[in-house]
Amino acid sequence: MERPSQRLWASLECLRSFVLGIPPGIVWLLLIWSYYVFNCLYVPNYVISPLIQAVYYSVYHTVLVIFATTFYRACTTPPAGPPPEFGLTDDEIDDLEDDVNPGSIMAKRRLPIRTVAHNDCVRFCFACKALKPDRAHHCSICRRCVLKMDHHCPWVGNCVGWHNYKFFVLFLFWGVIYLGVFMVGVFPVVEAFVSAKHPSRGPYRHGQGPILVSFLLSFSFSLSMSILLVFHLFLIASNRTTLGERSVPFLAVFSHGLLNAAGAEGFRSVRFVRSGYRDWRHPSLRANFEEVFGPLSYHWLLPTGRGSQGNGWDFRAFPEGISRL
Repeated sequence: MERPSQRLWASLECLRSFVLGIPPGIVWLLLIWSYYVFNCLYVPNYVISPLIQAVYYSVYHTVLVIFATTFYRACTTPPAGPPPEFGLTDDEIDDLEDDVNPGSIMAKRRLPIRTVAHNDCVRFCFACKALKPDRAHHCSICRRCVLKMDHHCPWVGNCVGWHNYKFFVLFLFWGVIYLGVFMVGVFPVVEAFVSAKHPSRGPYRHGQGPILVSFLLSFSFSLSMSILLVFHLFLIASNRTTLGERSVPFLAVFSHGLLNAAGAEGFRSVRFVRSGYRDWRHPSLRANFEEVFGPLSYHWLLPTGRGSQGNGWDFRAFPEGISRL
């Protein structure tokens, strides 16, 4: 028989899951709304030529399918977590509670950990009972450690990290394209409304109000998504993450929504064990993108495959002074 406290905890967990599902649900509702506005209000009432209607429908639905698929994969593809060899036994956890340096545990297992925390100790997670691989962080929302964690995105209801970073970036990319197609398509209605001297006295066409509101919403969302897309392309090109070891506080605040710079300072204080090493950035720009999107091909633009190359916990560090291409 369940105790009252257990029932209360189960109810709170259901409420938590519901709240976390609200932002992705809003995105799906907006997508359905835009579909209705474009296909049921705009094209039938404002596009006369059947040929042009066919072109509008073809382009719109092609972009819509790709965008919806990228969003679905960004929401449902879980990021990778630390492998079993990083797990801690009960005896090792007891040693850590007695302030034993976890570096001795790492040395015994010969784990490829190249960074330490600000106190010169190997990072570990009591919640997951595991050593933290390089670039891994614990997500308090997902309640797990995530390899090469970038951030937790409420709009996809998922952590963005190893294995699904590609789908998040493609969600931004195809989202901008989808909103652009929508705005270009309905722009004649906006132009006619703005240029009319007395819009309220002109001939009324069904759906003008929803079309104008949808255009304004699309413009605002496309602007914010474009800024985020450029920011994440910069991170990929420099092989960094939002919670990266060298991220400056204002970048972390900008992209992750941290309430203060102290959290960013904690991530920034992670340093390499060996002196002279600067970051994880490959000498080749292409190699940095291939680490996220996989080998160069048309699959870079499609929500297919796994994306990330490597295992997500053994990264090669590059020394200072190395030439960058």
